[in-house]
Amino acid sequence: MTMTPCIIIPIYNHPETIGSTVASLSATGLPCIIIDDGSDEQTQQVLEELVASQPLVCVERLPYNQGKGGAVMRGLKLAYERGFSHALQIDADGQHSADDVPRMLELAESQPLALVCGQPIYDESVPKGRLIARYLTHFWVCVETLDWSAPDSMCGFRVYPLASTVQLIEQQTLGKRMDFDIEVMVRLIWEGVPIACLPTRVVYPENGMSHFNYLADNWLITKMHTRLFFSMLGKAAMIVRRRNGRHEHHWSEMKERGGIWGISFLLWVYKVLGRKSFDICLIPVTAYFYMTNSQRREASLQFLSRAYLQGSKHSSLKEKPGVRASFKHFLNFGQSALDRVASILGDISRDNITFENRQAFLDLANSGTGGVIVGSHLGNIELCRVLAEDTVQKKMNVLVFTEHAVKFNQVLKSIDDQIENNIIHVDHIGPDTA
Repeated sequence: MTMTPCIIIPIYNHPETIGSTVASLSATGLPCIIIDDGSDEQTQQVLEELVASQPLVCVERLPYNQGKGGAVMRGLKLAYERGFSHALQIDADGQHSADDVPRMLELAESQPLALVCGQPIYDESVPKGRLIARYLTHFWVCVETLDWSAPDSMCGFRVYPLASTVQLIEQQTLGKRMDFDIEVMVRLIWEGVPIACLPTRVVYPENGMSHFNYLADNWLITKMHTRLFFSMLGKAAMIVRRRNGRHEHHWSEMKERGGIWGISFLLWVYKVLGRKSFDICLIPVTAYFYMTNSQRREASLQFLSRAYLQGSKHSSLKEKPGVRASFKHFLNFGQSALDRVASILGDISRDNITFENRQAFLDLANSGTGGVIVGSHLGNIELCRVLAEDTVQKKMNVLVFTEHAVKFNQVLKSIDDQIENNIIHVDHIGPDTA
């Protein structure tokens, strides 16, 4: 995944500090989107001067003050619409240390699916009342996420993975004011988004202006915690399962399901009755595995949702994916497995294959230098062997991880005992293995 980050700064009447905040971020060379949350004329004037003098700065002005959360959500959506993969959120009042931005982005690049959160290190400038309120909120966040290692949820210094965050914003009604930072983190954790933390210095500037209203915002946060707590009660099993799933299984570690007889039966149907009969028999078989494997269902829906948000041109992803698209996703796996069998039986030739950029493959094959083919699970990489043998008569050595498909590979070997020729069995997946 190529990381394309930008910076988002929500602002409401901070004309004295926004210039220095932007200047401190200029060394990153990243585009900076400032969301003006209905600021006064003085702030607007300062922002106009920044846009004129800083080519990487743009300003989106909201027609009226919506609150910090409303401004951040607008910035995240705007960044996603412009093709960025990640957005670093930083406050306009100078509380956060711009020196930590490179480390935040580095951590996000190493964990591109994670929400990277600043873990505040306070000095003597922090108001004691704010500190006590943070401890109370942190307790409730731990309860709501069923995780006592949950990070600080009120720090607005973060790197958001835009695909999962924008999806959440579109699906949920989130708080638009000071409750946003807390709620969006809790709900992203519920969705199984991993969290990465980085210690960062947070200061409260002397004579600094804070828009936190002790009475109104604490009441909003109290109501938010009440909603999240009762919502958590109905989601507890799912929250634990998703949290554990973040640390559980790569696909290569999942145990193979089904038996030899079932695979052999479907193979018999194909060989005797043809492809259409196989496809009909595959539907109830797939339905059984779909209904009895919640972990793979979730993985399928998460993948399809990410593909949908990335703007895939695939016709089945024109609408937000649901159960129907996920079930079809399962069916496609079964049909791809049959394609592998069909290629071994000689039922698939190069005339049955759509080959993008064919000439580049031929040039490489005829160069005498060899090459490496990397699959992306788009199409069927098993058919590369057909192409190699049928198109350029070149030997292809295939790295195969077989522990997750022992039974299926036994069936393949029963079809052609030469199937393992030029196959190199590996127990680790990665570029270093190749």
